[in-house]
Amino acid sequence: WGGEEIGGKIEFELKREEDLRVTADLLIQKGQFLYDKWYFNWEETPLNIYINGSIENDTLILEEGEIKLGQDFQLVIQGRTDLEKKLYYLNKAFLNIEDIAKGYDLFFKQPLQTIYPVMNKIGMEGKLYLEAKEFCFPDMDGQIWASFEGDIFLPYLKLEELKFLLPLYYNNPEDKTGFIQIGRLLFQHEEIKNIQLPLLTKSNQIYLTEAIQLAIAGGVISINRLIGTIDPFSLKGDVSFKNISPQFLPFLLNLYSEKLHFELTPHVFDIEGRVIISLWDGEVIVENLEIEDIFSSYPKIKTDITFKNIDLAQASQRLL
Repeated sequence: WGGEEIGGKIEFELKREEDLRVTADLLIQKGQFLYDKWYFNWEETPLNIYINGSIENDTLILEEGEIKLGQDFQLVIQGRTDLEKKLYYLNKAFLNIEDIAKGYDLFFKQPLQTIYPVMNKIGMEGKLYLEAKEFCFPDMDGQIWASFEGDIFLPYLKLEELKFLLPLYYNNPEDKTGFIQIGRLLFQHEEIKNIQLPLLTKSNQIYLTEAIQLAIAGGVISINRLIGTIDPFSLKGDVSFKNISPQFLPFLLNLYSEKLHFELTPHVFDIEGRVIISLWDGEVIVENLEIEDIFSSYPKIKTDITFKNIDLAQASQRLL
């Protein structure tokens, strides 16, 4: 880490009463700072940290804590820290990001794009709000609410007018409902409007509460089951589709699958089942697809492919 021409002001007070009172106010308005892969220009995004609390019996009690980064990033915390056991208890905390595009660029795209080039192909606009209550970590116990409004842009995929409310519960038997709404989904030249995903949170998992069908490319995609796990991250489910005929390809084809089971983790995307692709008067059957290092520049793909009755004359005419 390192810094250059850093300037600002700091106020710090320690007062002994029944316990040790701590008040600190730090404002940095000038200079640059580099920590590992993260770079900050304090003139563009000034940093303000305020702390008001006390220390008693190896416990830091934070009555008021606030971190501001520019005009678009605010973190407010009330809680306590066991300094000996290094346990953190949040009575209440919230994170408000008014401009998610700036937050994504500062904390993810800029520092990680050399490791994960796909970061350059991801973008987002809108605002994000997170709130935690009675939350403990690293034991991961309590509840977090997450809400978002805006647009997300992924390679070949755009999610416009996206809204979601996700209640994320850890080690808590109480059930809570949430939702994902997508006003418009664009995949290449294909479009789906008004997608509604009703969700249920139980412990640290999120479930799709009912099967949904999406009309796209002249056919139908059915999402029959969807389960997301927060820690460790995974997304798995069952889908099926029929009569899918993408229009952006230079040749005609039809996709069909009676049932596919998929699971996505940070490193592997695994699909069990069979996809039948009808084209050139024959079939291409794809089974047992596995993609390793899916977010790297060079993912590894494993699958079984069978070709049946393909008219090579048609294929050569279309592809050459």
